[in-house]
Amino acid sequence: MDWKQRMSNVRPMYQMPAYNPPALPLQNTKQTIWTTHTDPNGRKYYYNTITKQSSWEKPEELKTPLEKALSKCHWKEYTSNGKKYYYNEETKVSSWEMPQEYKDFLAKIESQKNKPDSAVVPSATPAIKNDTTKSNSNVAKPVSEAPTLKTTAASENPLLSNNKSVIIQGNSVVIDFKSKEEAEEAFKKLLKDSGVKSNWTWKDAILATGHNPMYHCLKTAEERKTAFMKYIDQCKREEREEERIKLQKEREEFRAVLKLRKDITSTTRYRKYAENLKDEPTFLAIADERDRESIFNEYISDLRRKEKDKLRMLRKENMEKLRQILRKLPINYNTLWKDAQILFKTCSDYADDEQLQTLDPLDVFSVYEDHIKYLEDQYNDMKEKQRMERRREERKNRDAFKELLKELRNSHVINIRSKWKEIYPYIQNDPRYLNMLGQSGSTPLELFWDTIQRIEDDYYQEKRTVMELIKTYDIKITPDLNFPVFLSKLPMDRLKGIEEAVIHLVYDDCVFKSKLKQREEKRKEEKRLKKKMDMFKYVLKKVSPPITIYSTWEEVKPLIETKPESQVLTEENRIEVFNKFIKRLKEKEEIQSEEEGSIIEDKERSRKRKKYEKEKERDKKRRHYHYHYDDYEDEKKLYKKRLEDRMEEPEDGELC
Repeated sequence: MDWKQRMSNVRPMYQMPAYNPPALPLQNTKQTIWTTHTDPNGRKYYYNTITKQSSWEKPEELKTPLEKALSKCHWKEYTSNGKKYYYNEETKVSSWEMPQEYKDFLAKIESQKNKPDSAVVPSATPAIKNDTTKSNSNVAKPVSEAPTLKTTAASENPLLSNNKSVIIQGNSVVIDFKSKEEAEEAFKKLLKDSGVKSNWTWKDAILATGHNPMYHCLKTAEERKTAFMKYIDQCKREEREEERIKLQKEREEFRAVLKLRKDITSTTRYRKYAENLKDEPTFLAIADERDRESIFNEYISDLRRKEKDKLRMLRKENMEKLRQILRKLPINYNTLWKDAQILFKTCSDYADDEQLQTLDPLDVFSVYEDHIKYLEDQYNDMKEKQRMERRREERKNRDAFKELLKELRNSHVINIRSKWKEIYPYIQNDPRYLNMLGQSGSTPLELFWDTIQRIEDDYYQEKRTVMELIKTYDIKITPDLNFPVFLSKLPMDRLKGIEEAVIHLVYDDCVFKSKLKQREEKRKEEKRLKKKMDMFKYVLKKVSPPITIYSTWEEVKPLIETKPESQVLTEENRIEVFNKFIKRLKEKEEIQSEEEGSIIEDKERSRKRKKYEKEKERDKKRRHYHYHYDDYEDEKKLYKKRLEDRMEEPEDGELC
């Protein structure tokens, strides 16, 4: 890209009246990966731009010759609450007074420092000069004629990196970045060089960096504020990391001091022992009292855990010793606890071991229980082995009996129709049968039925052969066909190897199916006839004039004989349907008459009841008026007789 094209991409220049831009060094500068920062407490720390890690220790690249020489000394100088103390990294000893070894080391370095230096550091290249007159004349020139100055070496200053062009025109400096990311990194470095802290506001940052030409490396205020927020977040992360590293180092140093103190045990309390640590620099370096107590308690917890682990290992060793002693003694799975105690307490291996006798009684009992369980497992394994041997012997007996049944089948003693009582005489004295008696598992009878089941399974294959012969020779199976006739129709040369009992079963199946088929055909025919008769019955209902109970078949026949429903039936069927139809009409007529008679009777009965109640009321009044009769009982009898006579008299319209 030529200089005209590069200058066409330059944004409008930021004019700064009465301000000369800083001189731009043109010499090669050595780039370092470490940067120096200061925390809010004023303590310096160092940040690695490559690994993104922070460190309180000063890197070798940034150390002065004196600091590099002091790094070889085991004594280090630290400051706590404004007071210096010294710590030996090798012996873990700290001291408020400067050790003699450290003084001698400083004197040695001072003597070497007075010697003349062998190398001279070259001075920086003079800065570019711009006088006011020349600057004013350059302002009037076109931007395309502005001179461009490029650096030739890499530097951590964005103004001096190889991938940027620095354009100087009068009092204005414009830097052309190839990407927005590079411009953002340059702005962040400006914030860092200006001393912007993580607790600063955006306004504070503007006041600190607004006069610097690099402030305008990002074009808009929004981009600059976004870069500022990212820088603040990064600073906070670095501060947190530095604080974490600091606390971690202080904790490790304090724990190292605690390890050197032999008077601290697992029962030591912080409140009681804190007075002994008041002059310890590593103790005072931790400002928060709660952190001190927390670190101390963590150390005590570690001591307790180690003691518990030691006791646990000792307990485990003693229990293993006792377990080995019990295995040597004559103890079986039935031995009681009290008997086992006598045995192992009188044993010399137990009595001579004082450490073993300190074992807790519950642990001793636990070892005894484990040993008894071990013996029980051995006994159960032995019983299981015996059981497996017995099962193996029983299986051999079953296999031998199955072979006996197979022999009986091959000799045609057992067939598909055989019964147990029929074959029992053949096996009752056979050893293969006698060995089966009394053992577990399948019984001889069950194995016999298994054999019959296998014969039945084979029967289906033989049945298929017989059925194919029936189909080939077109043998008609009817319900009245007998077995000798059926057998005579089959070719005997094709039936070799098939038992007669199997052939008889096939015959029975075929005859049974034939009977079922015959019954099914009869049922279907009856169903079809019933359907036709129902349709003919429907025709009788619709005939005109309607059929009555006094109609005859001769009267109705001419009216329906041309109907299709009538023609599909025989004369006998038609008469049967007609007679049933007339019978049904008569039944309906009788039911209707009975219902009408019942209604009339109910009305008549209600009328008589009302008349009776009126007569009764009238007689009651009459009896009240004739109170002067002396014989009241006679009057009552006469009244009842009169009522009975009245009830027996026929009513109007009633037949006697």
